[in-house]
Amino acid sequence: MTETASVFPSKQFFVDMLTRDIDLPDAIIELLDNCVDGTLRTTKKRHAKEPYKGFWVNIEFKEGKFIISDNCGGISRERAETGAFAMGNPDLEHDSHLPTFGMYGIGMKRAIFKIGRSARVISQTAESAFEVTIEKDWVDNGEEWDWPLTPIDKPFTEPGTVIEIGDLHEYIQRQLFYFQDVFINKLRDLMATHYTVIIGKGFQITLGDKPVKRQPLTVLFNSRARKQGPRIIPYIYKAETLDLKVRLVVGLLGPTPTDDELEEELDLPRYRGEDAGWTIICNDHVVVSGDKTELTGWGEICVPRYQGQFSAIFGVVEFESLDSRKLPLTTTKRGIDPSSYIYDIAKTMMIEGTRLFTDFTNQWKNYREEEEALYEKLQPTEVGKVVAKIPESDFIEVRGHQWEKKYLPNLPKPNEKTPKRQIKFAYRQLELWRLAEFLFEDEDTPASQVGIECFNRVLREIKR
Repeated sequence: MTETASVFPSKQFFVDMLTRDIDLPDAIIELLDNCVDGTLRTTKKRHAKEPYKGFWVNIEFKEGKFIISDNCGGISRERAETGAFAMGNPDLEHDSHLPTFGMYGIGMKRAIFKIGRSARVISQTAESAFEVTIEKDWVDNGEEWDWPLTPIDKPFTEPGTVIEIGDLHEYIQRQLFYFQDVFINKLRDLMATHYTVIIGKGFQITLGDKPVKRQPLTVLFNSRARKQGPRIIPYIYKAETLDLKVRLVVGLLGPTPTDDELEEELDLPRYRGEDAGWTIICNDHVVVSGDKTELTGWGEICVPRYQGQFSAIFGVVEFESLDSRKLPLTTTKRGIDPSSYIYDIAKTMMIEGTRLFTDFTNQWKNYREEEEALYEKLQPTEVGKVVAKIPESDFIEVRGHQWEKKYLPNLPKPNEKTPKRQIKFAYRQLELWRLAEFLFEDEDTPASQVGIECFNRVLREIKR
């Protein structure tokens, strides 16, 4: 008789490793991602303009518990018994016809154990309802791996799921209850960014009795660009194969910030510096936001490293696939795998697009007054609408492939027949205030304005 060596996992070790590399906000996002995936299994209007309209999620912290409820279709009894609660997806082909976000089948379980030791999951579909209970000592019982599933009468007015997590870990309690305002604000900002596309397509998220408002993704666009010659308009790349779509848009948020604005780090009303850089979206979920590193091409090949003068440059690249394993995601789904083949192709185009606008910024930095006039008729436009506004005939094939095309904008250039040179120097602040008060009767006058007036006064004296 052949003897065997046991490879049965330690439950405590398994749970600890499962939850170690995820923080509380991302654990909550994991639960929300499951809700969004549920809508895709339920809705019959996936290709509509607002496929998530009518679906909602509500998140509450009360009576020492974390509670998330939704109307996103529920979990079927069959799926609950065979895979929904498994530690890893036993059926990788499940949902293969839908652009879901889940890949490995660990999101809900990882989130539950990150937050607390016990939980109750109540779910209802159009056909049936059930309850699954996780006792707080389950992790300590190394032999028992199953959770009791109890059929119940339908408790809700529409299909959906409620997850109630109790026996919260002490460090989770501190965030959820002792520092609740700080945590909720942080979580709300994360949701506004991560779900901006999904909320824009009709989904509703309520956090602490208040709806989460999306952070729009826009670039400046001139709809009459074709008729008026060179204009500020985004660079666009798009590709589509049998199982993957890629769409890339990079442009400007507004005029290049002045030296005074950069030096004083003003909160510009037109846009915020943190909005600049690259945002990456996979199946409608934002996984990277405002990146300004080598991950998205900054400081690589022909693109300079990010600095303040480029804070008006903003790009979005979107990946969509029915097979979420083809998306260039890390296992946490909160980052991009730079070794992904499809991401490497997209990154090449991101670099090309970024270079167009860093060159534009450098060309115009000595022509600020003339540059301002370029923005008079431009309007912030959602990146999702920009691609459709460019006629197909204006796109050119990339590498001779019919399935990938790009649009190269004809950006305006300054008139260099009368070239300008920048004069820039530092001086003591006290003397600058005195000079500003003398020239403008306002010591808070921007330094550049003071310098220009000094230069012009001397120039007028010379010309007399």
